[in-house]
Formats: sequence, structure tokens, C-alpha cells
Amino acid sequence: MIMEFKGVLDYASNLKYIKSFIKLAVSAILIVVLFYKIDIKALEQSMLKVGLWQFIFLSFYYITTHIIGSIRWRYVIKSLSKDIKAIELVKAYFLGTFSNLFLPGIVGGDAVKVFVVSKKLPLQNSISSVFLDRYNGLQVLLLIALFDVLIFARFFSLKLILLVVGVNIVILLPVYLLKLKVFRRFQKIRGFHDDIWAFLRNKYLLPASVLSLLIQLIVISIYIVTANILCFHLDYVYFFAFIPIINFASSLPISFNGIGVREFCFVYFFGLVGLSKIKALTLSLEVFFIVIFSSLVEGGLYYVLSLKSLERFNLGKLFSKS
Repeated sequence: MIMEFKGVLDYASNLKYIKSFIKLAVSAILIVVLFYKIDIKALEQSMLKVGLWQFIFLSFYYITTHIIGSIRWRYVIKSLSKDIKAIELVKAYFLGTFSNLFLPGIVGGDAVKVFVVSKKLPLQNSISSVFLDRYNGLQVLLLIALFDVLIFARFFSLKLILLVVGVNIVILLPVYLLKLKVFRRFQKIRGFHDDIWAFLRNKYLLPASVLSLLIQLIVISIYIVTANILCFHLDYVYFFAFIPIINFASSLPISFNGIGVREFCFVYFFGLVGLSKIKALTLSLEVFFIVIFSSLVEGGLYYVLSLKSLERFNLGKLFSKS
């Protein structure tokens, strides 16, 4: 029995390594294909058009999305009849974002966030809150693309419109189906079902969704500002359609942290509207490095905030003894 259990563990471990290898392989192949016969010097010169202070400003502008995101997360937690101090959620967000630099995909950072808040919430609520926070952002992100292609349909091909509509249906419908009471019969997902239902019918759904909209508008505006700095003149309607789909595609667990998939999508989608391969790669890599730098800053901010919390804790213990 013990040997069989050990065999299962070994199989699971090997499967994990195989998945990681496949993701790295997908990223590597896409990067090689994208950069094959590309003028690296031209790419470098194009990227250097963004000045140092512009880069730093956009990085801190991006960090505001995670501060706003922590407020949204608190609304989600409140909808589950729980609560955590806003500063604690900001710290958890910063740590999760920093962890994404080293852990595979956005799920790695989410696992860190679950671990942090599970110290103050039941594990079921911790998992549900992180999922619903992520899902609410994804829902608003995809709806932005949907409304954009429907309102400005003359800018897009029928193929692209059908793609956006199809992605919305595939991603958004299943969670709403989970609201059905029939799923309460399954013991393993009953608590998850109750948490989803509690959030979707709660008064905190609206403010959380408004904050999600603000976050996504900030993210899209970063791409627009970066494109303007690089002198890439494109109609803004394309950013509101393409960025949500690209961000969604790069979050799928098919590559290592979205590397390769994100760049491929930029080249493909923005190539449809006349942006050259080098320019599309420049825009993608420029914002990618902004996100990387922002994550490093957030790691530092987490350390500083944690030190201050520790100092307050130690001072509190000192005064209590005196």
C-alpha cells in the first residue's frame, strides 16, 4: 500500500516536471520563431525611445492597479461575510505579484495570496476570494473587448468579432452555471458554489466590478501611452479589443509566464491593423519590462511594509510588558 502511494506521488512529481518542460518548450519555440531573421539592433533602438523617467512613471502607474485590486479583493471577501484589513491585502497582492517572477504563471502568485490570507480566513473562503477576485477582473476585461468590437464593428473583421464573442461565452458562462442549485449536491464543490452565489448576489459585486473596470482601463492606457511614446499611431479602438484578448491568452497555462504567447499575439493581432513585426514586439516587450520592474518594486514595498508591521508588533509587546 505504501509503495503504491509512493508510486502515485512519484508519478505526480514527474508529471509536474513534464508540464513545466512543455511550457518552457512552447515559450522557447515561439520566441525563436518570432525573433528569427529579425533586426535586433532595430528592435533595441525602437525600445530605447521610451525614456528612463517615462519608464519609471509607467511602472508606478501600473502598481496603482494592484492597490486598487486589493480594495476590490476586500469587497469580494466582505461578500463572503469576512473581512481583512486593507493594508494586509495590499501586502498580499504585492507579495503575490513579486512571486509571479519566480513561480509558473499567474496561478503561482494566486497560490501565494491564498496562503497569506488563509492565516486569517478559512481555506475554502481564501481560495474562493482569490478566484472570484481574479474572475471578476477577467469578466470585465473580456466584456470591454466585447463591447468594443460590437460598438465599433466597422473597424474589425467578422472573424475577430466572432472570436471575441466566443471567448466571452466560453469563459463567462460556466461560472454562472455553477450558481445552479444542482451543483450543491456535490460535496466537494458545495462551499465553492455557496461562495460564488454569495458574491454574485451581494451588494459588493457592483463596486468590485467598477474597480475592475478602472484597473483594466489603466492597463490598456499604459499600452496606449507607450505606443504614443514610441510614435506608433493606431486607433485606440484596437487596444480595447486586442489587449484583453492578448492578456487572456498569455494567462493560459500553456507557456512559461505567458512568454512567447504574449509576443506572438501582439505580432498577430496588431499585424492585422498594419503594425510591423518589430513595432509589435517593441510594444509587447516594453510593457513586459514595465511589469517586471513594477513587480520588483512591489517586492521591495512588501518588505518595507512588513518591517513596519513587525516594528509596531514589537513596540506593542514592549509597551504591554511595561
